[in-house]
Amino acid sequence: MNKKNKIVKNDLKELVSKYSKTNVLYLLENEYKSLPMKKVVVNDIDDNSFLKQIKFQKEDLSFLINAYLTNVPLEPLIVRQKKDHYEVVVGRKRLYAARAANIGELPVMVANYNDEEMLLILLAVARDEHHINPIEIAIICSSLSKKYKYSQESLARLAHQSRAQISSFIRILTLPDQIINMVLKNKIKYGHARALITLPENIAIDLANKVVKEGLTVRDVEKEARLYRGEKEDKRLKKLETKLNVKIVKTKKKISLEFENEADLAAFLEKMHD
Repeated sequence: MNKKNKIVKNDLKELVSKYSKTNVLYLLENEYKSLPMKKVVVNDIDDNSFLKQIKFQKEDLSFLINAYLTNVPLEPLIVRQKKDHYEVVVGRKRLYAARAANIGELPVMVANYNDEEMLLILLAVARDEHHINPIEIAIICSSLSKKYKYSQESLARLAHQSRAQISSFIRILTLPDQIINMVLKNKIKYGHARALITLPENIAIDLANKVVKEGLTVRDVEKEARLYRGEKEDKRLKKLETKLNVKIVKTKKKISLEFENEADLAAFLEKMHD
C-alpha cells in the first residue's frame, strides 16, 4: 500500500495524536532521510498553495540569503509532486531566500502527501516557529475545519493553543483583506486586528489606518471599538425611547425604563399586551 492510500485510511484520532507531538519535524526528517535527495530547478518549485498569501519580508530572509551566497549547507526542502512541478511543504522561507539569491537549483526530498496531511505538517511547522504567525495558523486551521471537519478541540490540541484562541485566530479571517495584509506586513499587530473584528468594515479599516498613522496601542484600539459600539447602542436606545415614549436608563448590567406618569406606564403596558 503506498503512503498516500495509507494516510487516507488513518482516522482523525491517529492524525491528531501524531501531529500534536512536539517533534514532528524531527520525525519527518528521519522518515525521509532514507529517500534519495535530488536537485530541482528553483523555478520548478511552486509556493505552497494554502499559504501563498503569506509573503516573507526581505529582512527576514537575510541570514538564509547570505547562507546560499556563501555556500553554507542548508537542509533540503520537503516537496510534493504536482504534475510537472513541485510544491513546497517544508522550507518555504528557504525557497524565498533561494529565489532572492538567484540560486538555480535546490536539494529536495519528494514526499507523497495528500492535502490533509500537508496541512497538518504546515500547522506543526507554524506552531513550532519562534515567532508564531496568527494569520498562518488561522488559514491552516480554517482549511482543516472546512475541508476535513476538524473540531476546534482537535485544532487546539494540534496547535498547542486553547479552543478560545483557535476561535479567535479563525475569526481574524473575517476581516477585510486590507487589514489582514496590514498584519502580514507587520504594520499592525494581531491584537489590533482582533479588536476590530466586530466593527463594520469601513470603521475597522479607518481605525486600522489610524493605528498605522498615529501608532495606537492595542488598548487604544479596544477603547475606540468599545466607544463606537457604545455610541451605536445609545442611538438604538434613543430610537426605542422615541418609539415607546419612555426614558431608558442603562447601567453596566441592566436597563431600566422610567415613565413620566402612571398614564404613560399604563399605555406602555397596553402596547406590550397587544
